[in-house]
Amino acid sequence: MVDALGTADSAAAELRRGAERLIAVEAAIPHAPAGEKAALRSDVERLRAELDEGVDGYGALVAAAGRAVAASGASEQKHLLQDATDRLAGLADGLRELFGPEGRR
Repeated sequence: MVDALGTADSAAAELRRGAERLIAVEAAIPHAPAGEKAALRSDVERLRAELDEGVDGYGALVAAAGRAVAASGASEQKHLLQDATDRLAGLADGLRELFGPEGRR
């Protein structure tokens, strides 16, 4: 359970970083030169799509983990929780690639 919570926290932090980047790019548009605004709007659309995809994945995996915890008496349910945790860890890694310091900007 601790692994799942830590992994969920990590994925949520990456989603927050992505949202902060999106907000910063959106805030730059009104102040950018006219010739740069279209490129910034395109960046906003891309960042929003990436964030939406990450949020959808996060929600689905958290729900799966919650269902596994609710029925955690059986060994197969423990396997489901571990599988959900592993998937959530993969999502967190993917989000780090997208939104992390080494990811796209």
